[in-house]
Amino acid sequence: KVTGVQTCALPIYSHIVDPRTGRALTNGVTATIVSPRGADADALAKPACILPTDKALSVLDAAPGAAGRLWTPGKEGWRTAVSGRWKDLQVLAPDAPTPAPGR
Repeated sequence: KVTGVQTCALPIYSHIVDPRTGRALTNGVTATIVSPRGADADALAKPACILPTDKALSVLDAAPGAAGRLWTPGKEGWRTAVSGRWKDLQVLAPDAPTPAPGR
C-alpha cells in the first residue's frame, strides 16, 4: 500500500528543455495555463516551468487574457502559486482543497 508522495532517487526529466542549459528540466515544476488561444497557453507553459516562480507569474500577468497555476515540489509537499487572473477562473468553492498534480 502506497500513500503520500512518492519520490525517486533518480532525476525525472521533463519534455521541456531549458534554453539556458540545453538540458531537460528536472525541477519538477508543473504548470496549468489558460489562454484565449491554445498556442499561447502552450508557449507560456514553458517559461512558467523554467523561470523562478515570481518571474513566471509576472510573465503570465503580462500576457493578455492568460492565467496560470504553478505547482512546485518541496520537502514539505507541493507549493502552489497563481497568477493574478487565475482566481477569475475558479469554478470550485473558494475554500475547496486543490489536489496536488499526479505524477
